[in-house]
Amino acid sequence: MWTAGISALLLVVVVVVVVFIGGSTTTLRVSVTGLPSGASATVTVRGPVTYTVTGSDERKVPAGAYVVQIPSARTSLGTAYADADQQSVTVPAGRTTSTTVDYATIIPDTTKVLDYTNPGIIAVDGLKVTFAANSGSRPALVPGHIFIVAEGPQTPDPLARRVVSVTLTAAGLVVQTTPVKLSEGSAGGTLRPVRRLVDQRRTSTVRVSFAS
Repeated sequence: MWTAGISALLLVVVVVVVVFIGGSTTTLRVSVTGLPSGASATVTVRGPVTYTVTGSDERKVPAGAYVVQIPSARTSLGTAYADADQQSVTVPAGRTTSTTVDYATIIPDTTKVLDYTNPGIIAVDGLKVTFAANSGSRPALVPGHIFIVAEGPQTPDPLARRVVSVTLTAAGLVVQTTPVKLSEGSAGGTLRPVRRLVDQRRTSTVRVSFAS
């Protein structure tokens, strides 16, 4: 009788332990949003384990601190960017933790986001913008393009302009422009803050194209 009672008690303990352990799965869910239909992005998750995610993903992982590295992504509308090039997430033991990578901004190929530290601009006179003729920062602009530059040493105020004409003169590359809203330079999402986006472009593999 005692033996049967002890066996039953041990069985209950084993069942409780199994249920407890089974309910303590540690999971990380990564969701990628903001991309147009047909586009995908591959992000890298680094921490106690390292793996890549294309699209969205949920998997069992060891508990700990993780960093999700977020590159730009090519789409049919242009290049997509998240608000930051990486984000941190802590995964507690026994819980499902979610993090979202939102590609909030898509920059068309016809929009040039210039480096605000050295955009190559030597003068701004109303709607006329003059770039240094022999500067390595002189952008390849054609009528219809939009260029955007945040405030910096050469641009006390942010510029968002559409190119009307481009003329190479002895003074430099003279670009006649019309003002545009920042939203007109984006195929999706928002261009704010411009400086953060410029910094992301500088550190990413995507480079602004310049004339030789």
